[in-house]
Amino acid sequence: MPTVIDNNGNPIDSEYLLNEIDGISGLILESWGPKTRNPQYNKAFDTILERLIYLDVPYITVYVISANLIKAFPEIQDRAISINHNKIIQLQGWAATELRLAIGREQADLKIDPKSKGGNRTKRILIYCPDISPEFWSDIAQGAITSGKYLNKVREPTSDKVALEEKVKSLLFTDIPDPTGNLSPNKTSQNTEAFVRDPKVKAWVLKSANGICELCNSPAPFIKQDGMPYLEVHHVLPLSEGGSDRVSNTVAVCPNCHMKFHYSSDKLKIRKDIIHKTDRLISENSN
Repeated sequence: MPTVIDNNGNPIDSEYLLNEIDGISGLILESWGPKTRNPQYNKAFDTILERLIYLDVPYITVYVISANLIKAFPEIQDRAISINHNKIIQLQGWAATELRLAIGREQADLKIDPKSKGGNRTKRILIYCPDISPEFWSDIAQGAITSGKYLNKVREPTSDKVALEEKVKSLLFTDIPDPTGNLSPNKTSQNTEAFVRDPKVKAWVLKSANGICELCNSPAPFIKQDGMPYLEVHHVLPLSEGGSDRVSNTVAVCPNCHMKFHYSSDKLKIRKDIIHKTDRLISENSN
Protein backbone atom coordinates (compact mmCIF):
# COMPACT_ATOMS: atom_id res chain seq x y z
CA MET A 1 0.00 0.00 0.00
CA PRO A 2 1.15 3.61 -0.53
CA THR A 3 2.34 5.77 2.33
CA VAL A 4 1.38 9.35 3.18
CA ILE A 5 3.88 11.92 1.87
CA ASP A 6 4.99 14.81 4.10
CA ASN A 7 5.25 18.45 3.07
CA ASN A 8 8.87 18.00 2.02
CA GLY A 9 8.05 15.17 -0.36
CA ASN A 10 9.33 12.45 1.96
CA PRO A 11 7.35 9.29 2.76
CA ILE A 12 5.82 8.97 6.22
CA ASP A 13 6.02 5.44 7.62
CA SER A 14 2.25 4.97 7.66
CA GLU A 15 0.18 3.28 4.97
CA TYR A 16 -3.18 4.38 3.65
CA LEU A 17 -5.87 2.85 1.46
CA LEU A 18 -8.68 4.27 -0.66
CA ASN A 19 -11.70 2.05 -0.26
CA GLU A 20 -15.43 1.79 0.42
CA ILE A 21 -16.82 0.32 3.64
CA ASP A 22 -20.58 -0.23 3.99
CA GLY A 23 -21.26 2.15 1.10
CA ILE A 24 -19.04 4.91 2.51
CA SER A 25 -15.86 5.65 0.57
CA GLY A 26 -12.90 7.59 1.86
CA LEU A 27 -9.32 7.43 3.02
CA ILE A 28 -8.36 4.61 5.37
CA LEU A 29 -5.39 5.08 7.68
CA GLU A 30 -4.02 1.71 8.73
CA SER A 31 -3.44 0.63 12.31
CA TRP A 32 -0.14 1.00 14.05
CA GLY A 33 1.56 -1.93 15.78
CA PRO A 34 3.31 -4.18 16.18
CA LYS A 35 6.33 -1.89 16.46
CA THR A 36 7.29 -2.18 12.80
CA ARG A 37 3.79 -1.56 11.41
CA ASN A 38 2.89 2.05 10.58
CA PRO A 39 4.86 3.55 13.48
CA GLN A 40 4.20 7.10 12.20
CA TYR A 41 0.41 6.79 12.18
CA ASN A 42 0.03 9.90 14.35
CA LYS A 43 2.21 12.00 12.05
CA ALA A 44 0.29 10.77 9.00
CA PHE A 45 -3.07 11.59 10.60
CA ASP A 46 -1.79 15.05 11.60
CA THR A 47 -0.65 15.63 8.02
CA ILE A 48 -4.02 14.64 6.54
CA LEU A 49 -5.89 16.87 9.00
CA GLU A 50 -3.52 19.80 8.31
CA ARG A 51 -4.24 19.54 4.59
CA LEU A 52 -8.00 19.27 5.06
CA ILE A 53 -7.96 22.38 7.24
CA TYR A 54 -5.73 24.20 4.74
CA LEU A 55 -8.18 23.38 1.94
CA ASP A 56 -11.08 24.83 3.97
CA VAL A 57 -12.87 21.47 3.97
CA PRO A 58 -15.64 22.26 6.48
CA TYR A 59 -16.19 18.86 8.06
CA ILE A 60 -15.37 15.16 8.06
CA THR A 61 -16.77 12.03 9.65
CA VAL A 62 -14.36 9.49 11.12
CA TYR A 63 -15.36 5.83 11.41
CA VAL A 64 -13.48 3.15 13.33
CA ILE A 65 -13.27 0.12 11.04
CA SER A 66 -11.18 -2.37 12.98
CA ALA A 67 -12.34 -5.99 12.63
CA ASN A 68 -13.17 -6.54 16.31
CA LEU A 69 -15.34 -3.44 16.53
CA ILE A 70 -17.12 -4.24 13.26
CA LYS A 71 -18.21 -7.54 14.86
CA ALA A 72 -19.36 -5.77 18.02
CA PHE A 73 -21.00 -2.83 16.18
CA PRO A 74 -22.17 -4.01 12.72
CA GLU A 75 -23.78 -0.65 11.87
CA ILE A 76 -21.08 1.73 10.69
CA GLN A 77 -22.87 4.76 12.14
CA ASP A 78 -22.43 3.22 15.60
CA ARG A 79 -18.67 3.39 14.99
CA ALA A 80 -18.62 7.08 14.03
CA ILE A 81 -16.55 9.30 16.29
CA SER A 82 -18.46 12.15 17.98
CA ILE A 83 -16.80 15.43 18.89
CA ASN A 84 -18.91 17.71 21.08
CA HIS A 85 -21.76 15.18 20.68
CA ASN A 86 -21.75 15.57 16.90
CA LYS A 87 -20.66 12.94 14.39
CA ILE A 88 -20.05 15.72 11.88
CA ILE A 89 -16.61 16.93 12.92
CA GLN A 90 -16.16 20.58 11.99
CA LEU A 91 -12.55 21.29 11.06
CA GLN A 92 -12.26 25.06 11.23
CA GLY A 93 -10.94 26.40 14.50
CA TRP A 94 -8.91 23.28 15.23
CA ALA A 95 -5.18 22.70 15.07
CA ALA A 96 -4.47 19.36 13.44
CA THR A 97 -2.72 17.71 16.40
CA GLU A 98 -5.33 19.00 18.85
CA LEU A 99 -8.12 17.53 16.71
CA ARG A 100 -6.30 14.22 16.26
CA LEU A 101 -5.95 13.91 20.03
CA ALA A 102 -9.64 14.74 20.55
CA ILE A 103 -10.60 12.06 18.01
CA GLY A 104 -8.23 9.63 19.75
CA ARG A 105 -9.85 10.25 23.14
CA GLU A 106 -13.29 9.49 21.75
CA GLN A 107 -11.92 6.49 19.89
CA ALA A 108 -10.46 5.13 23.13
CA ASP A 109 -13.94 5.08 24.67
CA LEU A 110 -15.42 3.09 21.77
CA LYS A 111 -14.94 -0.38 23.25
CA ILE A 112 -16.63 -3.74 22.97
CA ASP A 113 -17.08 -3.75 26.75
CA PRO A 114 -17.59 -0.19 28.04
CA LYS A 115 -16.81 -1.37 31.58
CA SER A 116 -13.38 -2.75 30.69
CA LYS A 117 -10.34 -0.84 31.92
CA GLY A 118 -8.02 1.00 29.57
CA GLY A 119 -8.73 2.47 26.17
CA ASN A 120 -9.40 1.04 22.75
CA ARG A 121 -6.01 1.02 21.10
CA THR A 122 -7.38 0.21 17.64
CA LYS A 123 -6.29 2.84 15.16
CA ARG A 124 -7.77 1.69 11.82
CA ILE A 125 -10.07 4.48 10.68
CA LEU A 126 -11.99 5.65 7.62
CA ILE A 127 -12.02 9.41 7.03
CA TYR A 128 -15.06 10.49 5.02
CA CYS A 129 -16.23 13.69 3.35
CA PRO A 130 -19.02 13.43 0.75
CA ASP A 131 -17.40 15.92 -1.61
CA ILE A 132 -13.97 14.31 -1.78
CA SER A 133 -13.49 11.76 -4.54
CA PRO A 134 -10.98 8.88 -4.29
CA GLU A 135 -8.71 10.75 -6.73
CA PHE A 136 -8.75 13.85 -4.56
CA TRP A 137 -8.12 11.80 -1.40
CA SER A 138 -5.03 10.46 -3.16
CA ASP A 139 -3.92 14.02 -3.93
CA ILE A 140 -4.38 14.94 -0.26
CA ALA A 141 -2.39 11.93 0.98
CA GLN A 142 0.38 12.62 -1.55
CA GLY A 143 0.49 16.38 -0.91
CA ALA A 144 -0.58 17.25 -4.47
CA ILE A 145 -3.08 19.94 -3.47
CA THR A 146 -3.70 23.61 -4.11
CA SER A 147 -5.61 26.11 -1.98
CA GLY A 148 -9.21 26.56 -3.05
CA LYS A 149 -9.35 23.43 -5.18
CA TYR A 150 -11.85 21.77 -2.86
CA LEU A 151 -14.23 24.70 -2.40
CA ASN A 152 -14.24 25.50 -6.11
CA LYS A 153 -15.52 21.96 -6.70
CA VAL A 154 -18.14 22.14 -3.93
CA ARG A 155 -19.51 25.47 -5.13
CA GLU A 156 -20.21 24.31 -8.69
CA PRO A 157 -23.95 24.19 -9.55
CA THR A 158 -25.47 20.77 -10.18
CA SER A 159 -28.71 19.19 -11.37
CA ASP A 160 -28.11 16.01 -9.35
CA LYS A 161 -30.36 16.17 -6.27
CA VAL A 162 -28.15 13.92 -4.12
CA ALA A 163 -25.00 15.83 -5.07
CA LEU A 164 -26.81 19.14 -4.41
CA GLU A 165 -27.68 18.10 -0.85
CA GLU A 166 -24.11 17.01 -0.11
CA LYS A 167 -22.73 20.27 -1.49
CA VAL A 168 -25.25 22.28 0.56
CA LYS A 169 -24.29 20.38 3.73
CA SER A 170 -20.61 21.19 3.19
CA LEU A 171 -21.29 24.86 2.48
CA LEU A 172 -23.39 25.26 5.63
CA PHE A 173 -20.14 25.03 7.61
CA THR A 174 -18.42 27.80 5.66
CA ASP A 175 -18.79 31.55 5.32
CA ILE A 176 -21.04 32.16 2.32
CA PRO A 177 -20.95 35.66 0.81
CA ASP A 178 -24.30 36.64 -0.70
CA PRO A 179 -24.32 34.35 -3.76
CA THR A 180 -25.16 35.70 -7.19
CA GLY A 181 -27.09 32.58 -8.16
CA ASN A 182 -28.57 32.16 -11.63
CA LEU A 183 -31.22 34.36 -13.21
CA SER A 184 -32.11 31.66 -15.76
CA PRO A 185 -30.91 28.24 -14.54
CA ASN A 186 -29.79 25.83 -17.23
CA LYS A 187 -31.49 22.50 -17.79
CA THR A 188 -29.84 19.14 -18.27
CA SER A 189 -31.50 16.25 -20.04
CA GLN A 190 -31.31 12.94 -18.19
CA ASN A 191 -34.29 10.56 -18.00
CA THR A 192 -36.21 13.71 -17.14
CA GLU A 193 -35.28 17.35 -17.37
CA ALA A 194 -33.77 18.91 -14.26
CA PHE A 195 -32.76 22.47 -13.44
CA VAL A 196 -29.13 23.11 -12.53
CA ARG A 197 -29.17 24.36 -8.93
CA ASP A 198 -26.58 26.48 -7.15
CA PRO A 199 -25.68 24.90 -3.77
CA LYS A 200 -24.43 28.26 -2.46
CA VAL A 201 -27.94 29.72 -2.80
CA LYS A 202 -29.60 26.86 -0.93
CA ALA A 203 -26.93 26.82 1.77
CA TRP A 204 -27.14 30.62 2.24
CA VAL A 205 -30.93 30.54 2.61
CA LEU A 206 -30.88 27.65 5.09
CA LYS A 207 -28.11 29.27 7.08
CA SER A 208 -29.94 32.60 7.12
CA ALA A 209 -33.16 30.97 8.34
CA ASN A 210 -31.26 29.44 11.28
CA GLY A 211 -33.76 26.62 11.73
CA ILE A 212 -36.89 28.83 11.68
CA CYS A 213 -39.56 28.61 8.96
CA GLU A 214 -39.65 31.90 7.08
CA LEU A 215 -43.42 31.69 6.58
CA CYS A 216 -44.91 30.57 9.90
CA ASN A 217 -41.91 31.40 12.14
CA SER A 218 -42.02 27.94 13.74
CA PRO A 219 -38.85 25.97 14.53
CA ALA A 220 -37.89 23.19 12.15
CA PRO A 221 -40.08 20.15 12.90
CA PHE A 222 -37.12 17.90 13.71
CA ILE A 223 -33.35 17.63 13.76
CA LYS A 224 -31.78 15.39 11.13
CA GLN A 225 -29.30 12.62 11.90
CA ASP A 226 -26.47 14.95 10.94
CA GLY A 227 -27.58 17.41 13.64
CA MET A 228 -29.00 20.01 11.23
CA PRO A 229 -32.58 21.37 11.52
CA TYR A 230 -34.84 20.12 8.75
CA LEU A 231 -36.24 22.87 6.52
CA GLU A 232 -37.07 22.75 2.83
CA VAL A 233 -36.07 25.36 0.28
CA HIS A 234 -38.77 26.74 -2.02
CA HIS A 235 -38.55 29.01 -5.06
CA VAL A 236 -41.24 31.66 -4.65
CA LEU A 237 -41.70 31.93 -8.39
CA PRO A 238 -41.11 28.30 -9.46
CA LEU A 239 -38.19 27.58 -11.76
CA SER A 240 -40.66 25.97 -14.15
CA GLU A 241 -42.43 29.34 -14.43
CA GLY A 242 -39.24 31.24 -15.18
CA GLY A 243 -38.19 31.94 -11.61
CA SER A 244 -34.53 32.48 -10.80
CA ASP A 245 -32.27 30.35 -8.63
CA ARG A 246 -31.20 33.28 -6.46
CA VAL A 247 -31.65 34.21 -2.80
CA SER A 248 -34.10 36.92 -3.94
CA ASN A 249 -36.49 34.15 -5.06
CA THR A 250 -35.80 31.49 -2.45
CA VAL A 251 -37.05 30.81 1.09
CA ALA A 252 -36.51 28.14 3.77
CA VAL A 253 -39.78 26.76 5.10
CA CYS A 254 -41.10 23.84 7.14
CA PRO A 255 -42.63 20.92 5.17
CA ASN A 256 -46.19 21.99 6.02
CA CYS A 257 -45.68 25.51 4.69
CA HIS A 258 -43.85 24.14 1.66
CA MET A 259 -46.92 22.10 0.73
CA LYS A 260 -49.06 25.22 1.19
CA PHE A 261 -47.02 26.97 -1.51
CA HIS A 262 -47.78 24.13 -3.90
CA TYR A 263 -51.28 22.91 -3.02
CA SER A 264 -53.17 25.47 -0.92
CA SER A 265 -56.33 26.97 -2.42
CA ASP A 266 -54.94 30.40 -1.55
CA LYS A 267 -51.35 29.73 -2.62
CA LEU A 268 -51.15 33.02 -4.56
CA LYS A 269 -51.99 34.93 -1.37
CA ILE A 270 -49.36 32.91 0.51
CA ARG A 271 -46.84 33.84 -2.16
CA LYS A 272 -47.67 37.54 -1.75
CA ASP A 273 -47.49 37.25 2.04
CA ILE A 274 -43.97 35.80 2.02
CA ILE A 275 -42.80 38.43 -0.49
CA HIS A 276 -44.01 41.33 1.66
CA LYS A 277 -42.66 39.67 4.80
CA THR A 278 -39.16 39.00 3.46
CA ASP A 279 -37.16 42.02 2.31
CA ARG A 280 -34.82 40.16 -0.02
CA LEU A 281 -37.77 38.88 -2.12
CA ILE A 282 -39.39 42.21 -2.92
CA SER A 283 -37.07 43.38 -5.71
CA GLU A 284 -37.58 40.26 -7.80
CA ASN A 285 -41.22 39.47 -6.99
CA SER A 286 -42.86 42.87 -6.64
CA ASN A 287 -45.27 42.39 -9.54
